Amino acid sequence: FSIFCLGSTVSSLGLRLPELPTPPTREMTSQPMAPMSRCTRWLTSSAIAALAVAFATLLGVGSTLPCMELRLDMALLYANNPSLRSMKSIIDTLGLAKLLHEEVSAWQCLAALGTAILDGEVNAAIALVMFGGFAMCLPLVDMLLLLFAACGLKGGFASSTLDKVMAVSRVLRKLSMLDVAITGIAMVVLALHSFREKGVILSLRWGWLALLGAVLCHYSMAFLVSCAHRRTLCEARPGAAGLEVQV
Repeated sequence: FSIFCLGSTVSSLGLRLPELPTPPTREMTSQPMAPMSRCTRWLTSSAIAALAVAFATLLGVGSTLPCMELRLDMALLYANNPSLRSMKSIIDTLGLAKLLHEEVSAWQCLAALGTAILDGEVNAAIALVMFGGFAMCLPLVDMLLLLFAACGLKGGFASSTLDKVMAVSRVLRKLSMLDVAITGIAMVVLALHSFREKGVILSLRWGWLALLGAVLCHYSMAFLVSCAHRRTLCEARPGAAGLEVQV
């Protein structure tokens, strides 16, 4: 399954939208775009800085806070299984609610995978690469590249350098799987919803929402920087006005 995920993701990097044919009777004008006003540049820079800070905060908080919680609701268990009421006094002495209560965060998951790898678990090594590398590290690296590109646009870096940075950023963004990870967590919680009838409750926690916020900041940052990069190209090279923004 991991090979399938990586293969499908990498292969999609080769897909490109076909260029629209230019009508022969239409004359293309190459007029330079009007430069952005100082207010627009300031708002864009402020939004990029705010998104970068928000991403770092949400990613850190989301990694440490629990994303999922498993607990046993004894009252619900007895309500859905009346036959167990006769043994309630015995079952309560077992402390099942405490034994089946668990909260899982991203960092706990990574630590558990590292421990399993030391015990010789090959599947844990694959999971660590997928979750720790593609889900947690690549979005952070991509955000750093986007922040570098934003600083380069403001500082007047060479367009060739910015083009390479944005190209690498696009590849990393395609390979980033934090959005896939949080979707998978939500699907697991929804798939096990039927266990509520047995008193076993699996629910999402605040860490999941924080990671979702980090994903939204990531893609919002990519959109703003890509638009600013395209605008800079159009101002410098009027013939590049037809470029597509690929986020």
